[in-house]
Parts: sequence; C-alpha cells; structure tokens
Amino acid sequence: MLFICATQTILAQNRTLDSLRESLPKLEGKIKADVLNAISKQLWESKSDSAIFFADSALKLSKKINYRRGEAEANRAIGVSKIYKYDFSDTEHLSEALRIFDETDDKKGVANTFNNMGFMWAQKGKNDSAIRSYEKALQMFEELGDKDGEGTVLNYMGIVYQREGNFEKASQYTLKGLEARSQTKNYRGTVFSMINAGNMYLEGGLPDPAAELYERSIAYAIEHNIKPENLAYSKLAQVYLQKGDIKAAEETLKKSGYPNNLVMAQIYAARGRDDSAYAGFKKELEHSVTPDQRLNKAQALQGLSALYFSDGERDLALDHGLKAYKLADSLGNRKFKQQAARLLSMIYGQAGDNKKSLEFLRIADALRDSIAGMDFQNVLAYYENKSAIEKEQARVKVLSAEKSLQEQKTEEQRKSKNLILLMSLIALSAAMVVIINVQRQKKKIQGQNFVIDEQRREVELALSELKSTQAQLIQREKLASLGELTAGIAHEIQNPLNFVNNFSEVNSELISEMNVEIGSGNLQSAGQLAKSIVENQEKIVHHGKRADAIVKSMLQHSQGGLGKKEPTDINALAEEYLRLAYHGLRAKDNSFNVDYKTAFDSSIGKVKVVPQEIGRVLLNLINNAFFAVSERQKAQGNGYKPEVRVSTKRLRDRIEIRVSDNGMGIPSKLLDKIFQPFFTTKPAGQGTGLGLSLSYDIVTKGHGGTINVETKEGEGTSFLVEIPIEAA
Repeated sequence: MLFICATQTILAQNRTLDSLRESLPKLEGKIKADVLNAISKQLWESKSDSAIFFADSALKLSKKINYRRGEAEANRAIGVSKIYKYDFSDTEHLSEALRIFDETDDKKGVANTFNNMGFMWAQKGKNDSAIRSYEKALQMFEELGDKDGEGTVLNYMGIVYQREGNFEKASQYTLKGLEARSQTKNYRGTVFSMINAGNMYLEGGLPDPAAELYERSIAYAIEHNIKPENLAYSKLAQVYLQKGDIKAAEETLKKSGYPNNLVMAQIYAARGRDDSAYAGFKKELEHSVTPDQRLNKAQALQGLSALYFSDGERDLALDHGLKAYKLADSLGNRKFKQQAARLLSMIYGQAGDNKKSLEFLRIADALRDSIAGMDFQNVLAYYENKSAIEKEQARVKVLSAEKSLQEQKTEEQRKSKNLILLMSLIALSAAMVVIINVQRQKKKIQGQNFVIDEQRREVELALSELKSTQAQLIQREKLASLGELTAGIAHEIQNPLNFVNNFSEVNSELISEMNVEIGSGNLQSAGQLAKSIVENQEKIVHHGKRADAIVKSMLQHSQGGLGKKEPTDINALAEEYLRLAYHGLRAKDNSFNVDYKTAFDSSIGKVKVVPQEIGRVLLNLINNAFFAVSERQKAQGNGYKPEVRVSTKRLRDRIEIRVSDNGMGIPSKLLDKIFQPFFTTKPAGQGTGLGLSLSYDIVTKGHGGTINVETKEGEGTSFLVEIPIEAA
C-alpha cells in the first residue's frame, strides 16, 4: 500500500511531460518503471519512436527487478506506439502484455490491452477481428464498473460499425459510449464521443442533429477549459455545405485555424471554382499518406472523378472513380463505396458501356439497401427522447421531495399547535399569540403545497406529451424508409429496350441487304429496304421515348412527395403501379402468378392530386392484394385461381379507385385495427404495419378523401379510395 501511494503521489505531482522527465534521475525501482511507462504513454501518438524508447527502458528495468505489472505495461506501450507508427506487423508485444496481465489477474490491464488490439485490427481494416477484441474489453470494463473504459470502447465500436455503413449498430454503441463518458471526468474523451456521435448522424443522413453535436462538443470543451477540436469545426463546415450554406461553411472552417484541404476543395466545387477545387483535392491526395487517412484519400479521388466527369474528361473520371471505389472497398466503408459505385455507373453509362453501368448500379442499390434502415432512426429517437424524459423525471423527483419536506413541516407544525393549545389552559393570553402565528404558517405551507401540486401536474402532463412525441417521431422515421420497386422498374424498362435492340439488329441486316441491291443496280428493291429501315427507326425512337418516360416517372417517385398537387391521369397511374407491383413480386418469386385485370372509367380525365403520394397508396393496396392471393394459393394449391382487379369510376364530384382480390379476406375482429400504426396481419419480418396507416393519412389528410374496406372472410377483400375532384 505504501508503494502504491508513493507511485500515485509522484504521478499526481508530475502531470506534465517535462516534469515527469525531470523526476527520472531521482527515482528507482518500480516507481521509475511506472514513470517511464507514463512518459511513453504521453508520447504514443505524437512521437512514437520516443514512446518506444521510454517503454523499452521500462521493460528492461521491470524485467531486472521482476516487476510484472511494469513489464506488461511496457509491452503494451511498445505495441500501441507501433500502431501509431502504422507498423501492424508486430502483434507480439500486445500478446505478451495480455498474457502477463492475465497471469497477474490484472483485469483492467487485460481490458485495456483488448481495447488496444481492437484499435490495431480496426486500423488494418479487419473489422470483424476489431469488434471481437472490443467486445472482450467492453465485458471486462462493465464487470469492473469502469465507465470511462466502457465509454472508450463503445466509442471505438461505433466508429467501426459507422465505417461499415451499419448505422443501426453504430448508433447503439456510439450513443451508449457518449452516455457512459458523460458520467466521468474524462472531458476530452467526452468531446471526442460527441464528435463521433455527430459523424454518425451526418453519415446516417441527419445533418441537423449532427450540427448540434459538433456545436455541443465545442461548447463543452470551452466550458471545461479545453481547446475545441479542429475536427469539430471541419465536420460542422461539411454539414453547412451539405445544406447548401456555403458562406457558413467557409466561416466555420476558418474558426478551426487548420487548413483542411478536403473540405476547402468541396467548398470550391460547390461554388463552381473548378480550378481551385482540382488543386485542393490534389493537395489532399499528397497529404493523405498514412493508413488512417485513407478515407480522406478516397473522398479526394471521388471529388476529382466528379470534376473530371462534369468537364467531359471521361478517362480521368473513370480512373479516379475506380481508385476511390477500390479504396472504399478495402476500408469496408459501405456508405462511401455505394456513392463511388453510383458515380461509376453514371460514368460508364455516358461512355456507352451499359453492361458496366448496370453492374455498378446494381452494386450501389444493393449497398444502399444494406445501409442503415428504420432501426437506425428508432435508436436515435430513443436516445434523444430518453435524455429529455430523464430530465423531466428528475424534475418530478425534486418537486416530490420538496412536497414531502413541506408535508413534514406541516406535521411538525400540527404537533406544535396541539402543545400550544394544551399550554393555553395555563397561559391563555400567550397562547392566543402563538395560535395566530401557527395559523399563518399553516396557510403559507398550504399555499406552497398547492403550487407544488400544480407544478407536478404540469410536469406529468409534459412527460405524457413527450412520450407521445417520441412515438410520433419513431412512426415518422419508420414511414420514411418505404422500399422501392427496383425489380419491377427493371422489367418495365427491359421491354422497350428489347424492342430497341431487336429493331436495331434488323436494321443492320437490312442495311447490308440494301448495299448489296445498290451494288447490283436493283434500285427498286433498295428503295423498299430503305423504307423498311425508316419504319424500324421510327419504332426505335418510339420505344426509346417509352423507356425515357418510365425512367422519368420512377425518378419522380423515388424523390418522395413534394406535397404539390398536379393534374394526373389516375388511370395511367393505377395501371403503371399495378404492373410495377406485379413484376417486382415476380422478381422475388418467379413462381408467383396471378390473373390481374383493370376496369378504368375513361371519363375521369385528369385529377389534381400529389401523384407520388397517391402512387404510394396504390402500391401498398396492390401489394397487399397480391400478398393475400399468394397466401391463399399456398394454402389451397392448384385448385384456386388468384385474381386481383383494379378499377376506377367517376362519382359526380369525386373519383373512386377500387383494389379487389379473391384472397382469404380479413377477419371481422381485426377490421377496427387495420389502419392503426404498426398493426399487421403478415408474418414476422414481412410487414411493418405502417402501409395502411400511411395510406389512410395520405388519402384523408393530404387529399380530403376517404378509404374504406369491404371484406368477406374466405372470399376476398376490396379497398375503396374516394378522392374529391379538383378542376385540372
């Protein structure tokens, strides 16, 4: 105990690197080994070679005096210092440190070493190995009750999942890490956790809460007498840039006092100053030479690729785009890899290499589907509202405690009153004065109790409203992640493309024949062939425009509703989504077949609606109908013929859209629940319970219409959508 106290005293008195070095000549034995390791630790990142020198000195001394803890810490220091030197070939020192810590039952040493190993694997891009090491470290820190250690590991785990594009897990670990660190006095660690949480929000597509986290990290650092991190300013600048506020981005970047070439180049590109943007991205490439700067390098490569692409330098755009894609792939960063694949698809498409363009488009779509998801939004909402709710609950506890205190005082006053009344039999004149004072005090306390009760009711009401807001937020974020009908769209585009390809091949053959006839002097036959070529060419143009119309329509759908009503051909919209839903399901299950029919009222004309929103309603109702007949077909086999029917009808001042199926129908006991959020009759994993709720809101609130259901159990279901007609 005396040795431990002496060591802690010396380390507490010598907080700066210089003072630690000055103390060395006066020290010996275990204390000197601890100080050598402490000096090494302060130099790990900034001067790795010097850190290794001091750790090696500590290692030799510890072995000489048989100081096992000092030996383990020295091995750990050498291993970590080499990681910061980007020398990943040496794993022996960390393994040796782990062995000694384990033998000496030093659980914190074991936890710290597993944490260092996780950092090493993450730097090497071995994310699975990194997570395994971090999980072991986290388990031990939790057993030790070490909140700072927990926060550190959770923060690193969040970074790994964030790099992979797994924002659901990234949000869980990152926000837990921030929560743990905020309970400690590790102020700089808390600053970095705030920045990391901001990065997660930004990469997950939520710039506003990201900006709030970056600003909080700056304010928190200033509050605790720490210099704010340059990274917070540069990331905040990227938020402003993403939101289109270029001026704010420039002003924020200047506050960091650090020339961030990458962000500055992105600002130049946004301003259209291509020459400066080129120079900035190239300068970033020159400086991004270490392994932990590989993502910056990939972003600079993609920035150059985009600039070359816009300037028509296709070869250079392709070269830089491929390099960015490969680098993102090696980092395991799915989000950036998806962006790089999307850009490569555009470059190959412009170059006429449709095969490569489609290949990278499929990669981008697959990566997009694997990134984030509804649960990411839910986790963020949970932690945001959890913090607010905890604050309100704390306030309620304070008010409850105050009320209890006042009640205790009231009880004491009551006892005093009884005593005074007893004494009044002896001294009536003195008792009268005391009684008056007691009554005044009682009224005052009762008034205070009334105020406290009112405040408590207000807080409980606010808490109830806050929980309601939380539920609404989770619902809104879940609604934002409705899927796309990629397979159906691909099938729709394939039809006109097949026509284009076939007629193009026929024209090639006709041209060859025409040349032969011209060479033979048979001009009449050559003229007939030329006429056929012209007719085929017209068909090529027709089907090319058809494909173009499909793409434009789908782009409009994928942008999400802007809330603007416009004259829309309801019949064409219904037919389009019927085909897309059918081909989308066929792409998932080629054994799926259904007889679908339409009956459209041609007198409807164009009706003012928000086409994207009504399209979502149709898509959900048709998909539900297909699901219903598919389930009945599985249950009854070949003796059953599945049918889905979509019809429209004009009813004086409104239109009716009816989607019917001959599926199993809906049980009467469930009819009152089908439009409730999160209620679904589909098996687990096949439905969120949001489709009909969203459709109900779009029709009733967005268009002033109604949506009803007619069903007979065992025979089928019809959904009726009625929308008021506005003059087109």
